[in-house]
Amino acid sequence: MAISLPDKLFDAADQMAKDLGVSRSSLIAAALEEYLAKHSQSEITERLNAFFSTNSNLGDPLIEYAQSRIFENETW
Repeated sequence: MAISLPDKLFDAADQMAKDLGVSRSSLIAAALEEYLAKHSQSEITERLNAFFSTNSNLGDPLIEYAQSRIFENETW
């Protein structure tokens, strides 16, 4: 596989790979894995936020009581 990078980004990646004692390919693979994992988590958070914004039980006294009991002994 071949990819194109701007010279400045390529040079920075090359220098960091040397500093870390890894290959450029390993550095780029690790960076891509981290990027994909981060964005995957963002998508999950967005979906959960969308679900709870439209499926809220706010205002239901029984639900509010149960929720408050679940976390009353937790330290945040």
